Amino acid sequence: MKKIYLFLMLIAFAGTQACKSDKKADVAATDIANDTLPPNSATKSQIDALPEMKTENTAGTPASTPADAIVFKMANASVSWIGSKGSLKTQTGTISGKSGQIAYKDGQIVSGNVEIDMNKINVTSLAGSDKKDLEDHLKADDFFDVAKYPTAKFEIVRIEPLDSRASREANMASLVKNTHMMVGNLTIKDVTRSITVPVNIHLAAERIKIATSMFTIERSLWGVKYDLGTVSGKIKEAIVDDKISLQLTFEGMRAAK
Repeated sequence: MKKIYLFLMLIAFAGTQACKSDKKADVAATDIANDTLPPNSATKSQIDALPEMKTENTAGTPASTPADAIVFKMANASVSWIGSKGSLKTQTGTISGKSGQIAYKDGQIVSGNVEIDMNKINVTSLAGSDKKDLEDHLKADDFFDVAKYPTAKFEIVRIEPLDSRASREANMASLVKNTHMMVGNLTIKDVTRSITVPVNIHLAAERIKIATSMFTIERSLWGVKYDLGTVSGKIKEAIVDDKISLQLTFEGMRAAK
């Protein structure tokens, strides 16, 4: 009888500690693996196989942040990109985040935004003068024109959990183990269009991380029209592809009340 009593006391104590732990964390912790293909190792055939985003002019008004939401201020954000010329070697790089936040309430992300610093375009596939030349070219007025458009941005309109079938299909078509589908507005050169893309969300009490699958857009839809044309043969190999592959990653730390 004493043994049974002691066993019940241990169970009660464990339950009490669990409740205390739950009260410390308003956000449920998850640990979802992110198996994104490193952009620097991507081949042209892998890039061509990536899903191409269907875009619209806008995806609606970005959600506002409720006053009682848990807010995560941006600690780190980046855009990984891959571009190419015809079937030639791909070029890869990143662009750093500038500012942003993600808001969480009632078990879900309710709003979010991130600004991207276009002056921080970084080429990772080249070195020395070749690296600098390409970075300068991408920043020039015939490409992203960062002097006139120094900031790009992404604003969340809504995020919805994937059901089991949608989750399987999204994971088969992408390079990230996805948990949700995200709809948002992507603005480049003051042109705003919507994208809908699968995402992986890693959520803990003090931080949150959102990583999209790598996806492809047509840069000309955002007014980036350098070196576009329809030619054949060897000349085509020198033309910069209209398609750019992107992966957006945002990480936020919980802000103090």
